[in-house]
Order: sequence, then structure tokens, then C-alpha cells
Amino acid sequence: MKSFKGTGASPGLATGKLYFISNEVDFSIKPTNALVDSIKLLNDRYDSLIEDLKNNNRNLEAEIIDSYKLILNDPEIKNELDKINGDDIKSIYNVFIKSADTLAGLEDDYFRQRAEDITSIGKELIFTMQSVELGDDEEDNIIVLAKELTPNDTSSLNLQKVLGFIVQNAGPTSHAVIVAKNLGIPCVIGVDIESIQKELEDSVAINGSSGEVFLNPDEKTILEVEKYKVVNQKLKKEYTQKNIDSLEIESYLNNGENILAVQVHNVGLNSSDMSSNFYLTFGISDNSEFYSDPPSWFQEPIILGESNLPILLIDTYGEEIIDEPRIPAYMGVIDNSSGLNHIDDPFNDYDGHITIEKRGNS
Repeated sequence: MKSFKGTGASPGLATGKLYFISNEVDFSIKPTNALVDSIKLLNDRYDSLIEDLKNNNRNLEAEIIDSYKLILNDPEIKNELDKINGDDIKSIYNVFIKSADTLAGLEDDYFRQRAEDITSIGKELIFTMQSVELGDDEEDNIIVLAKELTPNDTSSLNLQKVLGFIVQNAGPTSHAVIVAKNLGIPCVIGVDIESIQKELEDSVAINGSSGEVFLNPDEKTILEVEKYKVVNQKLKKEYTQKNIDSLEIESYLNNGENILAVQVHNVGLNSSDMSSNFYLTFGISDNSEFYSDPPSWFQEPIILGESNLPILLIDTYGEEIIDEPRIPAYMGVIDNSSGLNHIDDPFNDYDGHITIEKRGNS
């Protein structure tokens, strides 16, 4: 039994047959669709995928695809694509790589992961121009192995046959991880797949919590997976609305003084909020205790009334800020010379009318 160590991104245990997906761009394949037509085709594909995901209550995945659409139609990327003569796929792909490299150079995990998204969209656009599609020839009970996974890759799979993912280039908020969590299957990221790729005929076991991957797992590992399946099936069977209602959670709450607080703790000093640990605490106003006491580090929520940073207030007169067109609004900035700013201080930096619209994905 060989073992490899990555990062657990979606919990669970599974065994199955390796199924390798290669989505590297082959520039020797000539385009069959023009750039403009391909952008429309890809937008239509995203729209169809979003509708299908929403119909299956996979709303978080639908939001990810919607963000892909925003990137594909980003004005700055569009301007760069308009400068290209003809349908030179290398130049088109380099527009996305250049944009991705800019984000990848930032010292923030969230932006690095968005760089991966931009690269994926560039690949999908090239594949659309080349009319390249994945086949639907996977067997049952597979563990998908890939350097990276795009929405086009996962939408081309029969996900009922997929028991887990092993992805080399992915972060905690990557598309593959979101899909795995929604399906309730394990996902391991950050594994160098070249060694595993040589053993495609072997069976594999993965642990989405510890990030471990086992080729040709021994009997002990297989037994652990089987035990997990039994427990997981029992939990799913018991997770019914009737059982949830029997908890009578509403009876524990009193009108007026209950506190529902969520604290966010980043995984590491350099991590972004997208990779945070969430802690949920209930404060019940009577003397009953239905949960253990909050940890010592917990702080009750506060209302921010002052800041040593400038305070910016925008009034859109009740209108929603949309992508296009810009809407009229009023903006004021509080930036006191003392370095301490209060929310009710008068505007003293900027005080006037503006127009505003959404840009980007963050």
C-alpha cells in the first residue's frame, strides 16, 4: 500500500477506482468556433448549468458559476480580447493567464484561488473554440483524479458515479471542493498527482478529513471506510424533518433577549475569511443550559460606533447596486485629524453626489 499526503478539503472516506481527467490545453487543435461565438456559447452553457444547479438545490455551486460568468464578461478582459486579431488561441489564453498571474502574486489565499478560477475560465473558452468535450465513459464508483477541475469538467461527469475527488491545484473555496461538499463526498487537494497517475489501474482510498490518499489500500483501511459508510448511511436516514422538529428548538427561545452570535476564526495568520472556522453560540435568557458554556475566547457581538480608520457611508436611496448601469447615490467620508472617527460625526473629507455600480467578484 502506497500513501500520499495532501490537504483534506471535504470530509469523508471512500474507496474506488481512479478516473483521470486531463484538461490541459492542446494548442495544436485548430479552433472551429470564432471567439465571439465561443463567448456566447460559454455564457449559454453557464446559464444552463446555473438553472440546472438551482433546480437541484445546489445553490452555492450556482453562485460559483455565476461568478465565472462575471469573469468571462469582465470589461477589462473583454478589452484585452478585443485587441487580438483573429482567433489566435494562444493570445486569447494568455489574456486570462496574465490576469490570473496578477491575482496570484497577491499575499492572500482568497485572491490566489480566484486566480485559479480565471485560468479555468480561459481553458473553458479555448475548449469551446476547439469544440473539445469530455466523454461520458467513466465506470461506477470512481475517485476523480485531476490537476484541476473546471465547471465544464464536473458537468460532463455522471456525479452519481463519483465517490470522491483528488485535485492537485485547488484551494478550500475551489469549484471542486464546493461540488464535493454539496455532494457529501470527500475531497483531497494539494497532492502531486504525477505519481498517482502512474497507478491508474489500482484501487484507491481517500480520507477527506486528514488529506490522506492510499493506493491499493489494505484490509484495515478498507474496513475503516466500510464502517464510515454504515455510520454515514444511518445519519442520513435519521436526518428527517420529523426528527428535526422533535428537538423543539423553538421552545428554547424566548422573545426579546436571546443572542445568536457567530464568530469567525481564520485557519492561520495569513489565511482569508474564505477558509475560516465558524463557531456558533446561543445565549438563552433564562437559567436553563442546553449547550456547553461558550469558550473563554468568545466575545459577545458589539455595535461598531467608532473606528481609527476613515468611515465611508453611501446612501443609494433604497435602490440596489447593480452591474450596469450606474445608479445615483450620495457618499460621505469621515476622516478626523484626531485619527478617531465616530459614525455620527459630520462628513469632512468628501460630501456629495456619486454614481455607483458593481465591478469584479469580491
